[in-house]
Amino acid sequence: MLKFAMTMMRRFADLPPHTVLGMPSLSPTMTTGTMVKWLKKEGDKVNPGDIMFEVETDKATLGYEVQDQVFVAKILAQAGSPPMPLGAPIAILVDKADRIAAFKNYQSDSESTKSQELIKNSQKDEPKHDENIRMSPAAHHMIDEYHLNTKNIPASGPRGLILKEDVLSFIESNKSPKETQKKLEEIKVPEKKTSQDYEKNLVSNIRAPRFSVASNINLEEAIKFIGKDNIQAFIIKAAVSSCKIVPEANSKFFPEFTRYYDYVDLQVSLYEKKLKKYFLKDSQGKRIEEIKEAFKKEGTGQANFALSFSSEGNEIATPDVAALLSVGPEFLQVVKSGEGFKSQKFVTCTLNCDHRAVDGAVGANWLKTFKGFIENPVSLL
Repeated sequence: MLKFAMTMMRRFADLPPHTVLGMPSLSPTMTTGTMVKWLKKEGDKVNPGDIMFEVETDKATLGYEVQDQVFVAKILAQAGSPPMPLGAPIAILVDKADRIAAFKNYQSDSESTKSQELIKNSQKDEPKHDENIRMSPAAHHMIDEYHLNTKNIPASGPRGLILKEDVLSFIESNKSPKETQKKLEEIKVPEKKTSQDYEKNLVSNIRAPRFSVASNINLEEAIKFIGKDNIQAFIIKAAVSSCKIVPEANSKFFPEFTRYYDYVDLQVSLYEKKLKKYFLKDSQGKRIEEIKEAFKKEGTGQANFALSFSSEGNEIATPDVAALLSVGPEFLQVVKSGEGFKSQKFVTCTLNCDHRAVDGAVGANWLKTFKGFIENPVSLL
């Protein structure tokens, strides 16, 4: 989950301890963000895993998921406000409810000044990246630091991914200023490791930065096509097929590379009266009947994609995968039908992604593909 971009505010003796939440970076190419909707209001408590607000980036509209328990003391950027640069103050947060009242009439010219400075700085010339060129987080950081053109860097990673080693090789093969050479001396090139070495070191106390994209999906055509009793298996089949079309979502992040899988080992969590977990190995080759058969026996395994069903709206913890699809409870929504209106069954589907492996464009593309299969089930044949 994305860490807060905060600055401690200690300038005002009459205010209790608080933090200023800055506009977060939700996309590798994002320079500004537009506040679309606040899902929490002033005075609300925000728990770990909650989506606090939605921001429109250069890629898609994404939800901001918090990591720690906080309270919203003051909202500084209202929905519909002009695009704001990264780091621009958007909210005041406190860790105790009794501190909220102190910020009721909070106004700070310094924060306004800071925002203007950030806008001015964001308009300066910066290294341009081709949005179609993919790069690892470490490579992206170095490319920005040394103001390099990505078009000149040969990529050795899977599917044209630029790795940190590619950037180092490019810099070393070209004459650089003395300051750059000095920085390069401080960078240690990691020793080559096997995939087994990486998997042994996956356990970490640091939680991965994650973001979410959501969509309300119409189930009517799918129910007519496959039947109510088969709808869960059909959703799984559609998710697996989407992973084949958008393989970037069927991946796993490692310290020096991102691995993409040709197969889909799927973990399914189903919450009815209690939480049950199922494991579908090589699910890309399974038919609807085989998927339903797998639900007769619980089990877990090393999955590279995960899916959860929650008939009562219960939250299910996100496992250590690049992407997890959460399917909420069914609800009725009025839609236009001919010259009149009628109620149809919908479900909210949320794709929660590891931002180190999956960016906003990939997440949005996967969810669009998945929605297309559900609302036009014949396309899945």
